[in-house]
Amino acid sequence: MKRTYMKKRITGIALCILLAAGLAACGTPKNESGSKAEKQDGGDKSEMSGSDGEIVLEFPSWQATEPGFQEFWEEATAEFEKRHDGVKINLYQVPFDSYVDTLTTLYAAGTAPQITHIPSRYFAQFSDMGWFEPLNERLEKTEILDNWSSLQDGLQADGEYYGVLLLGNGYSMYYNKAMFEEAKLDIPTDINSFMEAAKALTRDEDGDGDPETYGFGACQVTDTNFYNEATSFIVGMGGKWSENRDLAPMTSEETVEALKLYQSLFQNNYTPVGLSVEQKRQYFVEGKMAMIFDGPWVASLIDSAAEDVKPNLLVAAIPFENIPGSVSNSLHIPAAISDEEKELVWDFIQMVAEDDFQKLYMEKVGSPSPSKRAIDEEILAENPFLGQFVEDAEKAQEILPSGYEKNYGEFTQYIIDGVMTMVTEPYADVEETLEAMKTKITDELK
Repeated sequence: MKRTYMKKRITGIALCILLAAGLAACGTPKNESGSKAEKQDGGDKSEMSGSDGEIVLEFPSWQATEPGFQEFWEEATAEFEKRHDGVKINLYQVPFDSYVDTLTTLYAAGTAPQITHIPSRYFAQFSDMGWFEPLNERLEKTEILDNWSSLQDGLQADGEYYGVLLLGNGYSMYYNKAMFEEAKLDIPTDINSFMEAAKALTRDEDGDGDPETYGFGACQVTDTNFYNEATSFIVGMGGKWSENRDLAPMTSEETVEALKLYQSLFQNNYTPVGLSVEQKRQYFVEGKMAMIFDGPWVASLIDSAAEDVKPNLLVAAIPFENIPGSVSNSLHIPAAISDEEKELVWDFIQMVAEDDFQKLYMEKVGSPSPSKRAIDEEILAENPFLGQFVEDAEKAQEILPSGYEKNYGEFTQYIIDGVMTMVTEPYADVEETLEAMKTKITDELK
């Protein structure tokens, strides 16, 4: 039977478009001081202005209320408004779980937010619809490309840039130094020492099958975090899901071995089961796990750890031959908005790319800037984790499925469904499951 995933998604989006059309007719409730532009195809200034004549730029984000990110975006919007008299930015929160569907609805309804902020793994899907403004001519007049991370190239289509990267990261290994010292273990630097530590640091003191501490922490919920984590093992150990839409790597020796190792963490009870990524991170910060693999954003959570735990939570490179990573988030200009709005949004993007704002980003968020020029000794001294994050980001190998970027949502759902059977009792055979996954994707993702 064909999957119903896309049918359900399209039906849901269609219903949301009807709702968005109704809301557009009634005005935008997000900003009581003004209304959203009714037309985005070159309408006059009055159509994108508030009731008092101010120009209002809509800016939804899943980060608008997230600690660290919230402070950065609020300072950025305040400075932009200070530099542009008569212009206001309406920054507001949209939950991450519904963020992409919300943006898709707004774009399809002709009401795209002027400042478009996306999780960059969805870039290909949006750019393929022709929704983003090409930026090559604008970028050529700046020094952004000269100073930016090579992961910026992931925002290209047919040789044209359609966005500016805000964060590209490698995944790192967070570890609890006290647990390793107590067990007299060195920090893992390869697969064997990693598995030895995962085993030795899983402690079931009363023998009830429910360890008091775990050697590793994995997430096991059917969302993109599960895909990211499983794929980090695969890319880290030299495998991949696809190469230019060729699925042969999916059943390669490297991919099989990586998934068998990942499966063994669950089979041997080295990790709790059924955790969301948020629960996994919380367990680690509470000192209940010896190791997790995650991105630089976990550093801000460590700041909230108990005083007796916090000094022991450190970071090192993932102990595999490759460092997995990906583009994270980026800013874009909608192609359909007015020329005046495009220039204002481009001014905002250029401002955020300035050295001072990139340093502020690292200060507030604790993640590496894509700007090589903004990273200096002073910044590294203030954030002891940042040096590792920068090193991992420079070495990062992409975890997105090569050739299937435009089908990211559907492709990753097949992966999530298949891998979940491998790490859930009765633990499906890895090789047989991969063969079945490859056949299904070949048949259904034409």
